[in-house]
Amino acid sequence: MQIPDGGTTYPTSVGTPTPCYRRPSLRNLTGYTRVKRQAKRELGISQVQAWTKPSRVKQRAKQHVGYYSPTMRLARNTAKGRFPSFLGLFGRK
Repeated sequence: MQIPDGGTTYPTSVGTPTPCYRRPSLRNLTGYTRVKRQAKRELGISQVQAWTKPSRVKQRAKQHVGYYSPTMRLARNTAKGRFPSFLGLFGRK
C-alpha cells in the first residue's frame, strides 16, 4: 500500500496502517512486542531492571558519592598527568 508522499504503510496489530520507513518484524506484526511491553509496564519490571543491572548500580553509587562532580574529575585527570589547556578542559589520549 502506498501513501501520497511515496512512503510505504504496513498493517499494525490494531489494524490501521501506519507509515513506516522500515519493514516491521514478525513479532511487531503479530502484536507480541506490544503485549510484552504492556506486561512489563504493569508488573513494573522495567523500573526494577534499570536499578538492578550491575553496571548501573555501580554508576549510581559513584554518582551518589560525587565521583562525577567537576572537582573529582579534575582530581582524577591531574593524577593521570593531564592538565587543563586553552583548547579544551582535558586532552584525550
